[in-house]
Amino acid sequence: MRCPLLLPSQLSPKQKPLYKDMMVGIGSNFNSVFESHTPEGQLIDPWSAWLQEPSISGAIWGLVKVMTAHATLDPVVREIAILVVGAHFKSGYEIYAHGALAKSVGMGDERLSTISAGSRPSDMTEEEACAYDTAKALTRGGILPDASYARAVHVLGRHVASELTYLVGLYHLVSVNLNGFNIAVPK
Repeated sequence: MRCPLLLPSQLSPKQKPLYKDMMVGIGSNFNSVFESHTPEGQLIDPWSAWLQEPSISGAIWGLVKVMTAHATLDPVVREIAILVVGAHFKSGYEIYAHGALAKSVGMGDERLSTISAGSRPSDMTEEEACAYDTAKALTRGGILPDASYARAVHVLGRHVASELTYLVGLYHLVSVNLNGFNIAVPK
């Protein structure tokens, strides 16, 4: 890990409001599923890195909150897309955290292992397969092929297809941050 873990007492006036907002968001969305902070209140994972630069990371955190609060993707479909991105970037923490979230919404171990290894499970629903394929295509880079976009709109609907695209982009950012700051899976 390349960023120091900060105790709440060490936070600057700019960091304190972001920390408080993150703790509320983490507590209501992720806290019981995976480790997000130390017993002393030090944030770990992307949040520890984001606290270092509150003016930049406040915008990132705002996007995370909006994408979470207004999520319309089926929870399993959402986690499939995020895991595709985490697997592509070989982001151990991303796979750890969203693997736990995927299990909490009903994904089995075999499917989780397959997706985390970069492969597509054979037993996916049409929506799951569409999200997997779309996330995979977006992660490869280049323009999403017209046929892939049309399929996403047909299977998921225009709004959800847009949400999927934003979600994949957001988790590219998160995975790159996790890797750039060398944020590892908690022991």
